[in-house]
Amino acid sequence: MKQAMNRLLKYYDGNIVKLRAVGEVGTNGLSHIHCFYKLEGGVKITDKNFKRAWPYWNPEKPLGRGFEGGHHANVKEESDFLGYIDKEILTSWFEINFPTEVIPNDQDDETSQA
Repeated sequence: MKQAMNRLLKYYDGNIVKLRAVGEVGTNGLSHIHCFYKLEGGVKITDKNFKRAWPYWNPEKPLGRGFEGGHHANVKEESDFLGYIDKEILTSWFEINFPTEVIPNDQDDETSQA
């Protein structure tokens, strides 16, 4: 799964506006990744590229509210979904937050080093 995410980042390098991915283990014991992304121009990652990155991607076979190996539903509210995937961030086995938020160093902070 990590390799699939790295491939998608490579395929869409320069086109990603925002991407947040968190890997977790579900109550059924199965690992999965929740991912939210925005690409330039509002385009979507193609099924072809999802399949290249993750061979289990199968939009032809319905499963639950989505399909085998992938997508479950479109995000309705960005803040709600991002809050949902961050709920177990401390126990996650994978995390990508792009672009990385840079927090400037506070010069008055005793832990800062010159």
